[in-house]
Parts: sequence; C-alpha cells; structure tokens
Amino acid sequence: MRSYSKANLLGSSFHSNSGNTGTFIKAVNLLSQKFDVRFRIDIPYSVYLRGETFCDDIQELSGEKFTNGDLIKILYHDFVMYIMKKPDLKRVYQLLLERYDRIYNVQKPRRLEIIPYNTPEKLIINDQRGTSTYDLEDDDYVTLKVYLSKKYALRGEVVLADLAEIYPDHPFTLEKVLEIIYIDFVEKFRRGELQDAVVNILNYLDE
Repeated sequence: MRSYSKANLLGSSFHSNSGNTGTFIKAVNLLSQKFDVRFRIDIPYSVYLRGETFCDDIQELSGEKFTNGDLIKILYHDFVMYIMKKPDLKRVYQLLLERYDRIYNVQKPRRLEIIPYNTPEKLIINDQRGTSTYDLEDDDYVTLKVYLSKKYALRGEVVLADLAEIYPDHPFTLEKVLEIIYIDFVEKFRRGELQDAVVNILNYLDE
C-alpha cells in the first residue's frame, strides 16, 4: 500500500491487524489508540518569520503561549472539518493542486531545523559534525515539528488515499498538506486577504 505520510498510519493499520478483519474495523481499531503523531515539514524562512509574527500577536492578545505548531494544528483541523462538511474530493484535489503548483515550483536550496534558542537571523545546528551557525536568507527552508492527534492524522491519510482512487499519481502526502495550508494561510494574511484571522483564532482558543 502507498504511504501517505512518514508515519504511514493507514499502512500500519493494515499490517498490524491479521486475519480477515475488514478495512473499516482496522481503521476503527487504530482510531481507538490515542496518541499524538509527530510530523516534520519544510517551510520557507520568509514565511516562517511572518508566521512567527502572527503567532506572537496571538500570544500577546490571548495571554497564552501560541506557536507555529499550534497554528498549523488549527489550520489542519479546519481543513479536515471542511472536508467533513463538503466531501467533494475533486474540489479538494483542485484546491491542493493549485497551491502545490504555486509553492513547489521552486528549488529548495537548504533545509535547516529550527530549535528554541535560535535568533531570528541565525540558525544554530547541532549534528554529528558539531555545531554550525548559518546566516538565514529568505529563500532558505526551515524544518518545523508538528504534533497531530492520531485521529486527525489518520483522517488526512484516508482522504489522500481516497484521492488516489480518482487521481492515482497525485503528489500529496500529509506533510505536504500541512505545508500547503500553512504557507497558503501566511501568504494570504500577508496580502490582507484574511482580515478576520486574528479574531477567528482568538475565538477558537476561547472555545
């Protein structure tokens, strides 16, 4: 079975269940196990900075800690809810593909991982070769860690598997979906197309 994320939750559900257990039962069994799943996504540094500024504003207005990871989880939850309310796979494919073509038709020069003690202009990387400091540029990419509940992560994989029934060669993984919805949100907010975004996020946090 094709993998729709590095976690491959859908594939794991099939391999971990033996016998003649049906697909629906396997999915239900997987959903009954509660834990968060970590995803790593690549974000352009310029977009990351704008996202950080947005999150800082939310944190100051709400008085609660609010990170890019929190923002991505909210955006992804809205994405899943949209599909649940309007289960039009062809429309979902068109929306994702339109944004995919715009976002990924550029070369990624470097992948750099954001860690808590980095300054806005420099990135400190610890690896087997020691510690290195990079001067970040707008066209660099940084890697963010995002944690989703398994329930919603699996829903995303199921949607991508359903899309593959219609579009067998679609390029989407769950990581790509997370990148697309985050980058699209930040870019639209920057252009002034989401004037109610701050209020909507604050209302979401108050629920």
